[in-house]
Amino acid sequence: MPGAIFARPEQNQSPLAVINHALYAAVLEPTADGAIDILASALQCLAEIARSEVSR
Repeated sequence: MPGAIFARPEQNQSPLAVINHALYAAVLEPTADGAIDILASALQCLAEIARSEVSR
C-alpha cells in the first residue's frame, strides 16, 4: 500500500491517522485521566489541521 499523499508538505499526519493513533494510545493508557488527556491532545491537533485548511 503506498504512503499517504498530503495536501501540503508540512502536513505529516492525516486526520484519520491522528484519530487512529489517539484511540489506540487511549486504550492502552492505564488511567481514565491519561486517556482523556491523550484524546484532548488529538482534538487539539485536529483543530490545528482544520485551522490550517481554512487559512489556505
